[in-house]
Amino acid sequence: MDLRAVTCLCVALGLWVPSVQAANPKTSNGINQIEVVLTSPRHRFTTIFGETFKRHAEEKGMKSRDYDADDKMANQIAHVQKVAAENTAFVVRIVDDSKAGELIEAVKPTGAPIVFVNLPPKPIQQLNAYENAWYVGSVSEESGEMQAELVIEYLQDHPEYDLNGNGTLDILMFTGPENHPDAIFRTQKIEEALKKSGIKYRIIDKCKADWFFEPAFRYMKNIMEQGEYKNIEMIISNNDEMAMGAIYAIEESQDYANESIDIIPVFGVDGLPDAINAIRRGSMVGSVRQNYDMMARISLAIAMGNYDPQTFIDMGCRYKKDRVIIVPYNHITKADLKPRKVNK
Repeated sequence: MDLRAVTCLCVALGLWVPSVQAANPKTSNGINQIEVVLTSPRHRFTTIFGETFKRHAEEKGMKSRDYDADDKMANQIAHVQKVAAENTAFVVRIVDDSKAGELIEAVKPTGAPIVFVNLPPKPIQQLNAYENAWYVGSVSEESGEMQAELVIEYLQDHPEYDLNGNGTLDILMFTGPENHPDAIFRTQKIEEALKKSGIKYRIIDKCKADWFFEPAFRYMKNIMEQGEYKNIEMIISNNDEMAMGAIYAIEESQDYANESIDIIPVFGVDGLPDAINAIRRGSMVGSVRQNYDMMARISLAIAMGNYDPQTFIDMGCRYKKDRVIIVPYNHITKADLKPRKVNK
């Protein structure tokens, strides 16, 4: 059987997917294996982080294994309790931020590191229970602020944005899950920025879409088929997956094929490869990049015990007390992208 097929089957079943790596990694804490405990392959950002982490681990000769929790906190707890050992570090994208303490208590007796990434424990003080517990990630509010800056800059450069002439900017928002902190903070920052700028706006609808491509695609496809897109002058999405769902629905529509539709400016968050390609081809105005590569490199260094807080600061991060490292966002527009090299 093809190795890729075996790997896909293992992931689908929530089984181990070991990496093929060099021996004798250089660590200062006796760690020779890292468990990368993720949420679900359905979450594109999490998947890309896992792939990036594995690549960097291989470069360091470190063995890493991914675990898919199927979006269930109970699975993460049971798995960590089962495999915790002195030689095993953990890198975790937690399902439920309030349950970090249970994972910490499972790892604490071993003395090995546990690094939470992307979503911080809530409250963050849960890290205080263990000197080898860390958080590496970004601040949700900052992504909302940067996305708002992109939106305001676009509107200032395009005073003709009121295409239907009703005196307001008509916005469709893809928010993400109700009560999720990232969804709340990002939406708030956009609305605060619009109000502060004095731009009159109207939010036509807020579609949750739960962070995923497919529900956003179905929602936007229905809008395109009903011709209701003519009332939409901007799409703001709290992540790139939902933004891409909307973009694909637009580009698959008959009106788009007939070139009888004005381009709707779309904004996202995460800086995923699909979104970057959409920015390159002009289907998306911009995104706010969450630096999964930097998160992977820093969490790997901590897991291996090969770190110095000053190194993180030199990388542009903020090092806060109690082992919290804030990785900065950066915005991405077409102007920020380097031209692709063409092989002749």
